[in-house]
Amino acid sequence: MFLKTSFLPTNKVRYAIIDKNAPLQFIENLNKLDITAIFSTKLSNVMQNISTHPDMQIFHIGDNIIICEPSTFYYYNKILTPLGFSVICGSTELSCNYPYDIAYNVNRIGNFIMHKISHTEKKILDYCRQDNISILNTKQGYTKCATCVISENAAITADRGIAKILNSNGIDCLLIKEGMVMLENMNYGFLGGCCGLIDKNLLAFCGKIENHSNYIDIFNFCKKYSVNIISLYDGMLTDIGSIIPIIQA
Repeated sequence: MFLKTSFLPTNKVRYAIIDKNAPLQFIENLNKLDITAIFSTKLSNVMQNISTHPDMQIFHIGDNIIICEPSTFYYYNKILTPLGFSVICGSTELSCNYPYDIAYNVNRIGNFIMHKISHTEKKILDYCRQDNISILNTKQGYTKCATCVISENAAITADRGIAKILNSNGIDCLLIKEGMVMLENMNYGFLGGCCGLIDKNLLAFCGKIENHSNYIDIFNFCKKYSVNIISLYDGMLTDIGSIIPIIQA
């Protein structure tokens, strides 16, 4: 069964798109939970450290619609079409320099999508307008990476601008400290980039969330929304371009 709303399963996740270079222990633990990992491909025209991040390559609109960066279309179409997805080739080709690498790094929470609208892939905006999904503009272009979706009305971020926009639109948002997430050749990565819901009430992390300085705040905030948290990798929290759930039981 497809997820009706991006990133928000209502049941146990069966398939999730993850970074092809994610830690082996993380992949093995996903398998132990009976979740099939669909691996990302590699983008040749963005920075090396995010070139295999799935949230840079695709956006799951919801149901069976997925929009992807043109150079990845053949790859995802071949893998996802047999699972029943309609894979749409986006019109925006990414390039290395920000903000020309962000077109597909869109966050959806409930009936909102958030992004730097001036650089959002047009087909994503068209589908959202067609489905009456409200569009929230942000200064932050890496919106999916920067936002950890907890429920249709709750999220966690270290970005003050995102937090302000979410709170002003009725979304409860926990603001945490920046850092404590590893991303190669960068000072730090994003919390949203190292996690994702793998069941309605279970948020999984690539890395030990218990070692985050805001762990107690994160734990209590998730508990407030009846969401448990689980670490699937014993190493440092690692930005792998999000766990993107696409099929559930």
